[in-house]
Amino acid sequence: MEHTTFGLAAVIVCKLYVDWLRATAELEEIKVEQGGSYMVKTPNGYEQPHQAFYVARDLRKELLTYLPECCLTIPSFANVRSKLGGGGQLDLPFAALVDHASADRKSYSNG
Repeated sequence: MEHTTFGLAAVIVCKLYVDWLRATAELEEIKVEQGGSYMVKTPNGYEQPHQAFYVARDLRKELLTYLPECCLTIPSFANVRSKLGGGGQLDLPFAALVDHASADRKSYSNG
């Protein structure tokens, strides 16, 4: 059941990440068009950030709320590891990837 639950959370995180990347890319395009700034003038003459700024900001905030919940940040991962104790094993969908990264890092430090 944990993997099914994680699968749903992983889909949400992946979609949020893709949406945030697209919004950030759009904001960068707007900055280029505006000469390096994302500030625009409203019809009333006020300057304010382009709406893409708020979209990117909100997507980033939402993404940052889900990452720790999915144990996808270093502090949340370390917290879970510490609660398992010395001999605890993690049953993560990405366990093979974590093992590969750890082995790769060890080979760099040895030679």
